[in-house]
Amino acid sequence: MDWYEGSTLLHTLENIHIASDHNLIDCRFPVQYVIRPQKDEFHDFRGYSGRIAGGVFKKNDEVVLLPSGFTIKN
Repeated sequence: MDWYEGSTLLHTLENIHIASDHNLIDCRFPVQYVIRPQKDEFHDFRGYSGRIAGGVFKKNDEVVLLPSGFTIKN
């Protein structure tokens, strides 16, 4: 392509600036497993486990569940 005067694709891919993957504002916690104890004394307990994918969670933070939109504050 005689008309193109920019850098090569490989050069662009090797030198492009990518912002940090650390997002400390938007909290994300994809649930990987729901814990449901099989004992009668905890019959209504639901625990959630997974890996925090972004943000910082603090005690008493309000959490919105998606897609339902339920809000939880613990």
